[in-house]
Amino acid sequence: EMQRQGINIVRNTKGVRRIKYDESNGLKKVILNNGKVIENVDAVIMAAGRSPLVNSLGLKDVGIQQKVGGYIEVNEYSETSVDGVYAVGDVCGN
Repeated sequence: EMQRQGINIVRNTKGVRRIKYDESNGLKKVILNNGKVIENVDAVIMAAGRSPLVNSLGLKDVGIQQKVGGYIEVNEYSETSVDGVYAVGDVCGN
Protein backbone atom coordinates (compact mmCIF):
# COMPACT_ATOMS: atom_id res chain seq x y z
CA GLU A 1 0.00 0.00 0.00
CA MET A 2 2.79 2.43 0.87
CA GLN A 3 4.57 1.80 -2.43
CA ARG A 4 1.29 2.31 -4.28
CA GLN A 5 1.12 5.76 -2.69
CA GLY A 6 4.58 6.64 -4.00
CA ILE A 7 6.62 5.88 -0.90
CA ASN A 8 10.04 4.45 -1.75
CA ILE A 9 11.02 1.55 0.52
CA VAL A 10 14.73 0.67 0.60
CA ARG A 11 15.71 -2.59 2.29
CA ASN A 12 18.99 -4.18 3.37
CA THR A 13 20.90 -0.90 3.50
CA LYS A 14 23.19 -1.82 6.40
CA GLY A 15 22.12 1.51 7.93
CA VAL A 16 22.42 5.19 7.10
CA ARG A 17 25.87 6.75 6.95
CA ARG A 18 24.76 10.36 6.63
CA ILE A 19 21.81 12.58 5.78
CA LYS A 20 22.61 15.90 4.11
CA TYR A 21 19.99 18.66 4.23
CA ASP A 22 19.66 21.07 1.28
CA GLU A 23 18.37 24.40 2.63
CA SER A 24 17.51 25.67 -0.85
CA ASN A 25 14.74 23.11 -1.42
CA GLY A 26 14.21 21.52 2.02
CA LEU A 27 15.05 18.07 0.70
CA LYS A 28 17.66 15.59 1.88
CA LYS A 29 20.33 13.40 0.33
CA VAL A 30 20.62 10.05 2.12
CA ILE A 31 23.95 8.24 1.96
CA LEU A 32 23.61 4.60 2.96
CA ASN A 33 26.26 2.35 4.46
CA ASN A 34 25.97 0.04 1.45
CA GLY A 35 27.19 2.90 -0.79
CA LYS A 36 23.84 3.77 -2.35
CA VAL A 37 22.83 7.45 -2.46
CA ILE A 38 19.19 8.53 -2.52
CA GLU A 39 18.53 12.10 -3.63
CA ASN A 40 15.56 14.48 -3.15
CA VAL A 41 14.13 12.85 -0.05
CA ASP A 42 11.51 14.70 1.98
CA ALA A 43 11.34 12.28 4.95
CA VAL A 44 13.42 9.38 6.26
CA ILE A 45 11.95 6.63 8.40
CA MET A 46 14.30 3.92 9.64
CA ALA A 47 13.34 0.56 11.11
CA ALA A 48 15.75 -1.87 12.65
CA GLY A 49 15.30 -5.53 11.82
CA ARG A 50 13.96 -7.84 14.46
CA SER A 51 14.52 -11.49 15.20
CA PRO A 52 12.08 -13.54 17.24
CA LEU A 53 13.30 -14.64 20.67
CA VAL A 54 11.48 -17.96 20.76
CA ASN A 55 14.27 -20.53 21.24
CA SER A 56 13.47 -21.06 24.92
CA LEU A 57 9.79 -21.81 24.20
CA GLY A 58 10.39 -25.32 22.87
CA LEU A 59 8.19 -24.79 19.81
CA LYS A 60 9.59 -27.80 17.96
CA ASP A 61 8.88 -30.00 20.99
CA VAL A 62 5.14 -29.31 20.65
CA GLY A 63 5.10 -29.41 16.84
CA ILE A 64 4.90 -25.71 15.97
CA GLN A 65 6.46 -25.14 12.55
CA GLN A 66 8.95 -22.29 12.07
CA LYS A 67 10.15 -20.42 8.99
CA VAL A 68 13.72 -19.45 8.19
CA GLY A 69 15.01 -17.09 10.88
CA GLY A 70 12.94 -18.71 13.63
CA TYR A 71 9.66 -16.98 12.77
CA ILE A 72 6.51 -18.92 13.59
CA GLU A 73 4.61 -20.25 10.58
CA VAL A 74 0.95 -19.14 10.59
CA ASN A 75 -1.93 -19.13 8.13
CA GLU A 76 -4.21 -16.19 7.22
CA TYR A 77 -6.08 -16.69 10.52
CA SER A 78 -2.89 -16.56 12.67
CA GLU A 79 -3.18 -20.29 13.39
CA THR A 80 0.04 -22.23 13.91
CA SER A 81 0.58 -25.87 12.94
CA VAL A 82 -0.79 -26.89 16.36
CA ASP A 83 -4.56 -26.85 16.83
CA GLY A 84 -5.67 -24.03 19.15
CA VAL A 85 -2.28 -22.24 19.19
CA TYR A 86 -2.13 -18.81 17.54
CA ALA A 87 0.73 -16.37 16.93
CA VAL A 88 0.65 -12.72 15.86
CA GLY A 89 3.04 -9.83 15.29
CA ASP A 90 6.82 -9.71 15.07
CA VAL A 91 7.21 -13.35 16.09
CA CYS A 92 5.59 -14.30 12.74
CA GLY A 93 7.80 -11.99 10.72
CA ASN A 94 4.94 -9.60 9.91
